[in-house]
Amino acid sequence: MTPVLRHTLCRNAIKLVLKPNSGGGLDYNDALRISNDAIGRISAAYRSAVSAAQGDYSIPPPASEVATTKVAPTVRRGPTDAEIEAAIHPLFDYLDTNNHTLASTLSPDAMQMVMSKLWKQILTTVEALIVPPLSDKASNMRALSDSELDVALRWLKFLRDFFYAGGDSSGVPLATLQNAKFNEIMSVRIYYDWNTDDLMEVGNL
Repeated sequence: MTPVLRHTLCRNAIKLVLKPNSGGGLDYNDALRISNDAIGRISAAYRSAVSAAQGDYSIPPPASEVATTKVAPTVRRGPTDAEIEAAIHPLFDYLDTNNHTLASTLSPDAMQMVMSKLWKQILTTVEALIVPPLSDKASNMRALSDSELDVALRWLKFLRDFFYAGGDSSGVPLATLQNAKFNEIMSVRIYYDWNTDDLMEVGNL
């Protein structure tokens, strides 16, 4: 199970979520820019043709009468919840298939124990994705950007909801899911851009 989690909940998957046009479709802002460029070229060609038909004696309008069109800078939207969740759909399918198999062979108590252990594995995997390992050796692990961190934390929320199963008896209790480790990971954004000295000072309090 751990290799599957590490393969799905990884930095490459986060990059695919945030990569422009990762689905192969045309981004709305790119489409708008291309449309504006095309309109501009057509207008220029039209003005050139009209000018040629009228001759070189045509008098250009004063600068005060020339309309200037300002094109708003391209602002690329962030990924939606549906797009972020879609990136880990294979993991949901894998968990769903295995959970059905386990539920048909295990007692409810044993199933709850397995699900709780699996949830701990997920928390450990997400934590390793976000935070470098605690060690006296230097780590070359790059810190996630704000948008990358947001994707990872939203993945964790989606997985929590999956395991909770809407409070159904087959799901894991919310008290088990939102344990100390979960809350610790969800609060990492508060300290994520702190320097090492500040973090050590907080840890000594």
